Amino acid sequence: MWKPSPSDFEALVSKPDEALDIARIALALAMDAYPDLDAGTYLAWLDTTAEAIADAADLRMPLPERLAMLDRQLFEVEGFRGNRDDYFDPRNSFLNDVIERRTGIPITLSVVYLEVGWRLGLPLVPVSFPAHFLVASTGSRRVFIDPFNRGARVPPAELVVRLAPITGSVEQARQSLPKATAPASRRAVAMRILRNLKGIYERRGDLELLLVVSNRMVALDPEDAAARRDRGHVLARLECYRAACHDYLHYLRLAPFAGDAADIRERVDRLRPIATRLN
Repeated sequence: MWKPSPSDFEALVSKPDEALDIARIALALAMDAYPDLDAGTYLAWLDTTAEAIADAADLRMPLPERLAMLDRQLFEVEGFRGNRDDYFDPRNSFLNDVIERRTGIPITLSVVYLEVGWRLGLPLVPVSFPAHFLVASTGSRRVFIDPFNRGARVPPAELVVRLAPITGSVEQARQSLPKATAPASRRAVAMRILRNLKGIYERRGDLELLLVVSNRMVALDPEDAAARRDRGHVLARLECYRAACHDYLHYLRLAPFAGDAADIRERVDRLRPIATRLN
């Protein structure tokens, strides 16, 4: 049984990026919604699922065949699928729920795909593609995999089409494609899960859960200026003015020339007297 505490989360994310355990971090995040969660159950499921594939695989198989076995196990045998009916359900961002319900969003289904694939020794990397997380195989010929769509292979030409509305033109999309498909850090994977939850709680106006997620984001990357600023906004709305000023000042130290720096300074000037009176 493994039930991570808040201090466990701090320890998990304090390691170098290559040593970060995405599955454990994702399950630690789920503990915010499920305090009694036995995270070890889901780590064991990842192990068992990989073992089921390994028992039928031959390490001498070409990579496409080994990837096909992973696809078959996850999408045909286990029945994983993208949640198109309720995309913004927060359960789609909790790894335990994704494993239990066999449904999720691109980022969490990609985590399942990666974690099982890594246990099999497959050369896979996360790809933080705009608006739709992907997985890629490495090697001489990269293959882009979409776990949200049952492991569909996405050719580069299709990625350009997906990127064009974001960049503004097909030509800009072609130029931006290498950056958009670069391997993402493990820290970036965890941060993207948190950003999804942040967006959900912002839409719901749930300030308490928004603060929990904001705390996790700052713990994950203390030097992320936007995370500091945004937590300051939440703290101010919760009338925690001294803490809000602390985050705003930290933001200004990290990003003194940001476009909203003047606005943040005005907020500090406005909140500091209130915080002083309350103390």
